[in-house]
Amino acid sequence: MTAPRPYAAVAGLLTAGALLAGCTSPAAVGDTSPSGALTRTLREGERPKAPDLGGTTLDGRTVRLSDYRGKVVLA
Repeated sequence: MTAPRPYAAVAGLLTAGALLAGCTSPAAVGDTSPSGALTRTLREGERPKAPDLGGTTLDGRTVRLSDYRGKVVLA
C-alpha cells in the first residue's frame, strides 16, 4: 500500500477552487434584459433572413442552409 500523497490533495483543492471561482457572475442573477450597445431585439417580421449558405459534405452531397429551415442549426 502506498503512502497518501499530500500534493495530489492540494492540487485537487486548488483545481476545485479555480472552478468555483470561474462560476461567479458580476451581473445580478435575475437580470436577463439586454443592456449592451450591440444588443437589440427584433420582432419576427423585422428580423433579417439568414443567407442561404451551401456546401458539400464529405461524401459528396450538396447541403444548403435552407434544407434545415425551421430546425436548430449549430455551426
